[in-house]
Amino acid sequence: MVPGQTFVYDGTKSGRPEHEEVLTMNRTKRILGIPCVVQQDKDWLGKEMIELTYDYFAQDQSGNVWYMGEYATQYRNGQVRGHNGSWQAGVNGAQGGIIMEANPQAGDRYSQENYPGHAEDKAKVISLTSTVSTPYGNFIGNALETFEWSPLDPPHSGEHKWYAPGIGFVKSRDVNGGEVISLTAIR
Repeated sequence: MVPGQTFVYDGTKSGRPEHEEVLTMNRTKRILGIPCVVQQDKDWLGKEMIELTYDYFAQDQSGNVWYMGEYATQYRNGQVRGHNGSWQAGVNGAQGGIIMEANPQAGDRYSQENYPGHAEDKAKVISLTSTVSTPYGNFIGNALETFEWSPLDPPHSGEHKWYAPGIGFVKSRDVNGGEVISLTAIR
């Protein structure tokens, strides 16, 4: 996560164009005494910004990347409609979760978000040698593939995600076909 670097993603959600920009900010936030990198994530559906989120990440001595919380704001017609999904480790029983293992193995399962009843995202490593294509580039036989879901979502939902070495997240596909988003640029 390089301060000032922005990852740009494009795709579709519910049949409409989706655009997302994730900026690594030049600041940190202390959570439970741990300095966390702050990323700003803006998400548009069509021409309307629908969500602005600040995500907080930390890395342990073993190299695991922890997700320590998020502050999300949802918008409709330019007006704030809520902060659903917001949570922070150490507040109201929430705990940090691992967003990326240092040494993933096929079959590994882990919690990414751990705020019971509010944010409970889980992941399972499917493969370390997947192939995935994006407008940014093709990653042949070296992408990490995960399946990610939440027990708070409807049954049989979730998404496949791919991560490329030296880049990170490059693509996701909803299992029900409702959303596909891919890396299109790094600025």
